[in-house]
Amino acid sequence: MEFLVDIGRIMYGATLLALGLNNYLKLEKKVHLAESKGIPFPKESVILSTAIIVLGGFLIMINSWVGIGVLCVWIFLIPATLKVHNFWTLEEGVPKEIDMLHFVKNIALLGASLSMLGLS
Repeated sequence: MEFLVDIGRIMYGATLLALGLNNYLKLEKKVHLAESKGIPFPKESVILSTAIIVLGGFLIMINSWVGIGVLCVWIFLIPATLKVHNFWTLEEGVPKEIDMLHFVKNIALLGASLSMLGLS
């Protein structure tokens, strides 16, 4: 059963890495989103926060310093979830639904990160 834990951990870490790398590949779009949400120093914030989630995903994936990796996940996801995916501030419609899905996905990722602590 240990191999299932390893596979799950690698999949979770790789997902976080992919999310971070996507931010870098779509940097200007992410910076524009950060600007529209009123995030200070949007370009610097996107670059720094993306580096943090990439580091967190990598540490979890390789099962090294998992506690620091989980902390990185929380440092990235709490502000992103509350400030960027604040669906409750939007009018009814597709943008609200999309932000709500991202919000719920981020809550699931936060919960899974706690599982990583218990498994390491």
